[in-house]
Amino acid sequence: MFPAVMQAPLSSEATDLYLWATVSAACAHFGRDVDEMWRSLDARPVRDSDVIERGGRLWHDYQRLAHEIRRKVIAAQTARERQAKGEFPNQDPALRPAAPIPAKKATHPSPAQMSMFEGG
Repeated sequence: MFPAVMQAPLSSEATDLYLWATVSAACAHFGRDVDEMWRSLDARPVRDSDVIERGGRLWHDYQRLAHEIRRKVIAAQTARERQAKGEFPNQDPALRPAAPIPAKKATHPSPAQMSMFEGG
């Protein structure tokens, strides 16, 4: 998400949501205290209640983002499963990979082939 954040300015709400998610993930991963992490950032804390409780300041933004992420994860998994089964739902049938054609075993050259090499 960081590269996307650097491409365009974020609204105040989006910045707070990004910081909340970052601090929450970092504290869970490194086993640090959330309040200590906010103090080290010298930033106004964004509380869980602001984000994950209905009526919280960032609840609607979080719900919209969470829905979009879930939708994309489900779509990506569905595409992987279809590809594993050999299905290509979004592809023109003419562009789908064709099954390989088995090679015929040549027993001996045909008379037409041999006439090409004979003199005359």
